[in-house]
Amino acid sequence: MSVDAATATQTPASTQTPASPEPTYRPVDAVTVALPSLGLYSHAVRAPRDHQLVCVSGQLSVTPDGVPVGVGDFEAQMRTVLTNLRTVLASAGATPTDLLKMTTYLVSADLIDDFYRVRESVFADWFPDGVFPGNTLLVVSRLVRPEFLIEIEALAVAPAATQPGIQPGIATRGSDV
Repeated sequence: MSVDAATATQTPASTQTPASPEPTYRPVDAVTVALPSLGLYSHAVRAPRDHQLVCVSGQLSVTPDGVPVGVGDFEAQMRTVLTNLRTVLASAGATPTDLLKMTTYLVSADLIDDFYRVRESVFADWFPDGVFPGNTLLVVSRLVRPEFLIEIEALAVAPAATQPGIQPGIATRGSDV
């Protein structure tokens, strides 16, 4: 989704990200644990040694200026959250195929079916090979502001040599302390 900051509305845009030929991580099969029963996740993943961990803080449905998008519209919020997640990953030299794990927070169990539907649509583009990151879905009583219905945080990996804009010891926006 693309966002028009002036009107805080969304216009359709591709949620597709050019996929790597194969994911950076490798799923780990646990032979004594049932296969993922709700699909579209792996029980565990392993990252290569020559990569660095990318910790993505919880992403909300907001424009770059912090204006909420899709108030009351779960699908619009989820697609904006995923677009923001993809943007943050790119700024760290990663793509969705580099995701190790996602933790999703919903404010109501009534949103779970919609979550699965939107996730299936986006993951078909992000993970065409059917190899998915780990995923935990939690239902919470509320997020930081009442208009937000979904928040997603993530762990990913990026090749150590390709982390644009990230330099150890350099303060970034929001860390000017």
